[in-house]
Amino acid sequence: MMYLKRREKNLIFELSERRVNTEANQEDISTKFWNDNVSDINRLKEYARSGRHIRIWYSNAPFSMCGFYFVNSLLKNFSCNISAIKLPEYLVREDEAIITYKSWGEVIPDKLYDFFEI
Repeated sequence: MMYLKRREKNLIFELSERRVNTEANQEDISTKFWNDNVSDINRLKEYARSGRHIRIWYSNAPFSMCGFYFVNSLLKNFSCNISAIKLPEYLVREDEAIITYKSWGEVIPDKLYDFFEI
């Protein structure tokens, strides 16, 4: 299990509190948020340990770049295949319109194929 210093855990809790509008179940929500993230990190490490291929999707958005570097630092000592797919700065559609996205969350799932060369 991954253990962080108390101040790092408190920072994560503070960040999660900003996402919630009610104070009623804040401690439960923060604890669940923390546990879910620790579980995801442990699962990622287990995939890397077992040699599975890991694909990282990222963009130029600050939160995405931070996540990209964080995941790479977690995986640096594992012998697994890692590939990264960076969101391009723009996409030119067939009608020559230029589309820009700030993060992968803005891309409609049906349009993900536009980002792959066939």
